Amino acid sequence: MIVGLGTDIIEIERFAQTLERSGEAFLQHVFTAAEIAGAPAGSRQRC
Repeated sequence: MIVGLGTDIIEIERFAQTLERSGEAFLQHVFTAAEIAGAPAGSRQRC
């Protein structure tokens, strides 16, 4: 297992499009359960 810390630079529009296509499966692949739970309410709708 690789453990590291870093910052990914992404295009917001591309992220929003991927989220729109893949939904919850994408979120679960990219973020931990704690990160998803800690996101502000309604933040997914703003993408």
